[in-house]
Amino acid sequence: MSNDPELQSWRRPPPSAAQRRLDLGVALGLFVAAVGSLILSRASGLLVGAGAASLPVSLFVVAGMTVPLAWRRSHPCVVGIAVALAFIAVGEARVPELTVSNIAMFMAIYSVGAWEADRRRATWVRGAIIAVMGIWLLTSFFRASTA
Repeated sequence: MSNDPELQSWRRPPPSAAQRRLDLGVALGLFVAAVGSLILSRASGLLVGAGAASLPVSLFVVAGMTVPLAWRRSHPCVVGIAVALAFIAVGEARVPELTVSNIAMFMAIYSVGAWEADRRRATWVRGAIIAVMGIWLLTSFFRASTA
């Protein structure tokens, strides 16, 4: 195995113990930040009322957005898909957390490209995430404009 990332045979080394600990800390830190953002958003009246997610549902969805990032280097495609599904759940359930969820989504997509050893799989997974997000956004806009 070569150390030159330009060669086809090059493979990224597996995540170290320090990197795994860092990812766990980042995931937990993002969860705490998302809960703070959620509480502030609810207190300010953002997305409250009929149809908005309850606090337990919001916490569950926020955990789904952030906690999987603890495994972003060892299972990047699974984490990318899980975070993308949770991101859609944030919108569909009307969870009032709009800041940290975007950060988590971009981290997940980046991680697929940076850590997935199979470059073809990384391309397909990122493409699928982007396509599903695009379709979801278009249908959301359509529903909102025709409501």
